[in-house]
Amino acid sequence: MDEKNKIEGGSSEEYLESAREHLEEAKAHAAEAGAAAKAAASAKVDELRSAAAEKIKGASAQPKQWQADLEDRVRQKPLQALALAFAAGLVVGALLRK
Repeated sequence: MDEKNKIEGGSSEEYLESAREHLEEAKAHAAEAGAAAKAAASAKVDELRSAAAEKIKGASAQPKQWQADLEDRVRQKPLQALALAFAAGLVVGALLRK
C-alpha cells in the first residue's frame, strides 16, 4: 500500500501539502494585488474628484466674470448699451407679433 502512495519520489501527502502551500502563496499574492489595485483605484478616484471640483469651480466663476465684463461695458458706454437694448426689444417684439 505504501507503494501506491508514492509518486515519482514523493508521497501523495507531500504533493498535497506542497499544493496547499502553493495555493496559500497564490492566495496571499492575490490579496496583495487586490489591495494594491484598490489603493490605486482609490487614488485615481480622488484625483478625478479633485479635477472635477476644480472644473466646476471654474465653470461657476465664468458667468460671474461675463456679468462683470458686461456691467463694465454698460458703465463705459451707456448710450450704446441703451441703443442695443432698444434694438433687441424691437426684434423680440417683432418676433412675438408674428
